[in-house]
Amino acid sequence: ARPCLHLGAARDAAFFYEALLPWSGTYVISPLGVACLGPVDAFLGPLAECAGYWKDAMRYYEAALDSVDRIGNRPVRAHIQYEYARGLLGHGLRRHRPVAMELLTDAECVAQELNLAGLLGWIQTLKM
Repeated sequence: ARPCLHLGAARDAAFFYEALLPWSGTYVISPLGVACLGPVDAFLGPLAECAGYWKDAMRYYEAALDSVDRIGNRPVRAHIQYEYARGLLGHGLRRHRPVAMELLTDAECVAQELNLAGLLGWIQTLKM
């Protein structure tokens, strides 16, 4: 999802969005169940955003946050909060700014606590 966003590949994002759509509400688990990469909705959010489906993107970001809250996956939650905040700020509506800043502040606290240096750098860059 992230490469589509960074490259502005709306057509590719729409393709992957449609491919993942049936899996909404499930999780991406590595082979043998070694790692949980998070809810599929966390991937659908940025893909929908890049494809131009902003209202759908917001719904998937919210669903992803609800999903990780149910299992207590704080690192993945912090990443989703960052992605959602980035999308809100990028969408450019002033009314979204307070929500975006709250998401970033929460994500930053978790990133600091869990020493997620990469995420922390992204958050700090976005807050500038």
